[in-house]
Amino acid sequence: MPLKKLIATVAIASLALSPVMAATAKKPAAKPVATAAKPALDPEAKMAIDRMGSYLRTLKSFEVVADGYSEDVLDSGQKVTMPGRLSYAVVVPDKLFAEISSDRTLRRFYFDGNKVTIDAPRHKLYSDAPLKGTISTLFKVADQKYGIAFPLQDLFLWGDPAHPVPAPISGFKVGPETIGDAKVDHYAFHQTGIDWQVWIAQGDKPLPLRIVMTNLDDAARPQYAANLTWQTNAVLAADRFTFTPPAGSGRIAIATVDGSAGETK
Repeated sequence: MPLKKLIATVAIASLALSPVMAATAKKPAAKPVATAAKPALDPEAKMAIDRMGSYLRTLKSFEVVADGYSEDVLDSGQKVTMPGRLSYAVVVPDKLFAEISSDRTLRRFYFDGNKVTIDAPRHKLYSDAPLKGTISTLFKVADQKYGIAFPLQDLFLWGDPAHPVPAPISGFKVGPETIGDAKVDHYAFHQTGIDWQVWIAQGDKPLPLRIVMTNLDDAARPQYAANLTWQTNAVLAADRFTFTPPAGSGRIAIATVDGSAGETK
């Protein structure tokens, strides 16, 4: 999955939940080493992720929690593991709440189809801007205007003809496995700059239950890994997606990609 950008607005990059890990010092790429040719994209593996994407797009209201860790790479080359949690609550087509939390970071995103808000509750700061449209509109504008990439957003877009996600260069089925009480199929894929693995539930609800992503652009190969817990057909109140500033909080402008302050009306 081409998740190559960090959540950067309002110092969000202290918790990396995309393949490019936050707070890492970039190191020169390792010299190429002669290896055996990578396997082609196995049709069964491609079909599995297409089926996963098709099923995810049938969900009209859901919550998902990703408990995992990212790896920060120090100047010395030593890796430091940073645990964290990502939570989504979604009502299709135009409502989304996301929370990124760890011992060091807490950020919340609210989108109700008319406005997007980014809240940093530990700092008592928030930013908001008018944004009318769908969740797909949110992802597009957040990326292009504000330089924000929502973690794991490709899970929501996979297989959607209107928002094509590049297919892996290669991939194959590792085999059947078990996560908790769930029977899953484990797949491994390669794309430019990233290796990623996904464990998909067997049966008629092919949900991704585990994901591991390795950043190949860093010679240290830092990873992000998480187990995903789903609640499909969740009943979500409308006020879950709107933000009411608490007493004592302050509003700041959203920084845009071109360096200007975003609209905060």
